[in-house]
Amino acid sequence: MKYIINPLPDSHEAGKMPTEQEWAGANTLAINNFRPEGSDARPEVTCKALYDASGLYLRYSLKDRWVKCVAENYQDSVCEDSCVEFFVEPVPGKGYMNFELNACGVMLLYHVIDWTEVGDAYADYYAVGDYANEAVKRYPTLNPADVKKEITDRCDWELGVYIPFAVLEKEFGSVGKAVKGTVWRGNFYTCADGTSHPRWAAWSPVNQLNFHLPECFGEIIFG
Repeated sequence: MKYIINPLPDSHEAGKMPTEQEWAGANTLAINNFRPEGSDARPEVTCKALYDASGLYLRYSLKDRWVKCVAENYQDSVCEDSCVEFFVEPVPGKGYMNFELNACGVMLLYHVIDWTEVGDAYADYYAVGDYANEAVKRYPTLNPADVKKEITDRCDWELGVYIPFAVLEKEFGSVGKAVKGTVWRGNFYTCADGTSHPRWAAWSPVNQLNFHLPECFGEIIFG
C-alpha cells in the first residue's frame, strides 16, 4: 500500500488546519480492511493528509454508528471508544509512534521500539511525555458531553489533527527539514473495542488482530 501526502502551498499559515480549498488538493485513503473478529459494524472511514514545513495535518471522516467516548485524559485507553489511529515510523530502526485518538480528540501516544508482546505490554516502549499532548492539536466535530452514552443511530463525525514535526524529531531525530521526496512507513486504523459493536479496520491490511505489526505498514510518500 502506498499513500502520497501532498504539500500545502507556501502561503499556508504553519500550524493552522487547512481550508476546504486546501483539503481539496489532498489524496484520500480508505480505512476499509476490516478484521473478521469484529461485529457487523462497517462504517465508511476515510483520511486525508497534507504537510508543510512545520508538520503533518490529518483529517479523518467517518459515517459511523454506535459512537461512544468515555476517555477524558491523555494516555487513557482511547481504543475502547470510537477511535482512529495513526502509526508512523519516520526513521528505520527506531521504532514507531502510535497516535490513538477517540472521536473527541483524547489521545494515547507511545513510542514503541520493540513490539514483541510481553503479557499485556511490549518488550520496549514508553508513554510519550505531556509535551506531545500539548503540541499535537486536535479538532473534533463531536462534543464529549453528547457521546458519553453510546449513540446507536447514524452519527457522522470528523477529527482534524496537527502533528508538528518537532514532536517526531524529539523522538526520532531530524525528520522534517527536507521531508519532500522521503518515504516513511505507517498505517491508519479505526477501532471501537468497548462499544456494543466493536470493529477493527486498517488502511494497509494486518494479517492478525493486532495493529502493532510494522511489517504490515504501508509506504507514506511525501510528494
